[in-house]
Amino acid sequence: MSHDEQARSTRRISRESGRFVRSTPGSRSLERGLQLLRAFRIGTAALTNAELAERTGLARPTVSRLTRSLVEYGFLQYDIALQAYRLNAVTLSLGLAYRQQSPVLEAAAVLLAKAAREEQLNVGLAVADLHEMVFVDFARGTSRGIRRAVEPGMRLPVESTSTGRAWLASLPADECENALASLAPRHGAAWPAVRKLIDSARAEVATQGFCTGRWVPGMVGLSAPVVCRQLPGCVVSFAIPLTDDSPSELIERHGVALLRLAAALGNAGE
Repeated sequence: MSHDEQARSTRRISRESGRFVRSTPGSRSLERGLQLLRAFRIGTAALTNAELAERTGLARPTVSRLTRSLVEYGFLQYDIALQAYRLNAVTLSLGLAYRQQSPVLEAAAVLLAKAAREEQLNVGLAVADLHEMVFVDFARGTSRGIRRAVEPGMRLPVESTSTGRAWLASLPADECENALASLAPRHGAAWPAVRKLIDSARAEVATQGFCTGRWVPGMVGLSAPVVCRQLPGCVVSFAIPLTDDSPSELIERHGVALLRLAAALGNAGE
């Protein structure tokens, strides 16, 4: 089969399956450069080559070559006083372009604010990114039990949160198993216990449309996958402070509103 025929074939598979498929190999150098950019998180001011190497697992000489290119092309800037690298302004423009390209996110801001006000809860919308969930929007409805404010760009681990587990539950069986296989090495001997919690969450989503989790003490996380073509891999979540009511009563009280919000977000992407 010729290269053109292979390209047409994989494009057809992508269109028919709804999953991105390509037969041509990717660029290893580009992948490593993007690893460096992912190493910068909220609360990270600047990183040295040594810190970038530690965070990514890449060799120091490789990191040095990549940071040079990223500085030359404007994605990083070098702080001479700290001898470290910072993100440059282009990354902010990319983030804003991401938000503005999606009518779903514009609608989500209104829908999340309405749900937060009516339920008097904090409501978040997150999207899967490799082994983490990235919050793309957040609406505050209460300050009860909140130790750390969530903001767009904050990341949470997939396997340890109701948000991530709801996303795993939304995946086709083969994709979910591939994701679980990539997560397992991070936990070693503790993986069977982690896997059991994930499987329980998947069963919850299958039966009631959402799952629960305890990521922060004193809070119950309630998360539901959103079926949205324009924003794949997204999950909406409620953070419910524990009160004198039993957790089951709180879940029953707010679960219907969560599913209603998930449906509204999905419709916004049509």
